[in-house]
Amino acid sequence: MINLVETFEHFPKAPAIEAVLDIRARATVDFTEQRLREAAQQGLPTYEFLDSQREIKHEVRFSTSQGEEIQQGLQDLGWKGMRFRSVDRRHIVNVHRDGMIFSRLSPYQDWGRFKEEGLRLWDFSTNLTKPETISRIGVRFINQIILPQGEVNFESYMTSPPSPPENMPMPFLGFMHQGIFQVPESPYAIMITKTIQSPSPTTNNRFAVILDIDVFTNLPRPTATAGLEACLKDMRWLKNKVFFGSITEKAKELFR
Repeated sequence: MINLVETFEHFPKAPAIEAVLDIRARATVDFTEQRLREAAQQGLPTYEFLDSQREIKHEVRFSTSQGEEIQQGLQDLGWKGMRFRSVDRRHIVNVHRDGMIFSRLSPYQDWGRFKEEGLRLWDFSTNLTKPETISRIGVRFINQIILPQGEVNFESYMTSPPSPPENMPMPFLGFMHQGIFQVPESPYAIMITKTIQSPSPTTNNRFAVILDIDVFTNLPRPTATAGLEACLKDMRWLKNKVFFGSITEKAKELFR
């Protein structure tokens, strides 16, 4: 099913408002906030500190009789990691005890530069945390398709548009659909989320369709960059196949 020979059109005005590489790999060594700051100063000179993160556990307990008694509590599990942002504010990386999350914000450039920076940051993270196994890899692209002014016909831009019940033509106030699919004979799954964004200043007061594509695998694998790069090739093809299978030719014209 995965055909890496197949190519896809590259759009000058790509609709991706955020591209994410999420790698879960538990640290095997202790590292402190100070050590991470010092490592970032040396290894990430084009990034600046954004914020520090703590892990909080929220507990809710009910009485064993009729449930009228409720006890709530918060447990501070301590410092977990830190986020850094590139000086041009286009990249954000979150290095934490359970892995790394790298985001490229709009405007999205191309896969080559996104992958290269993601792998560079992964090398930085693993040099610090020394993980032994990757437990999850995710490639997520959040696409925002802003419709022309006054356009409300979503079916002109989506291959599987939302629709009201038969014989009940009603205007949409909102829509959200999510599906999770297993890719046959592979370790990959795909979560596809579609929703409608109401007109706002961020969409130039136009309707927009959000097409959120998350390709992931939970199959444990070594942390070596070579194996990770091969996995990312498959995941890129899958996210492209889903994207182009979800939009119409009229939608493509918006990105050219």
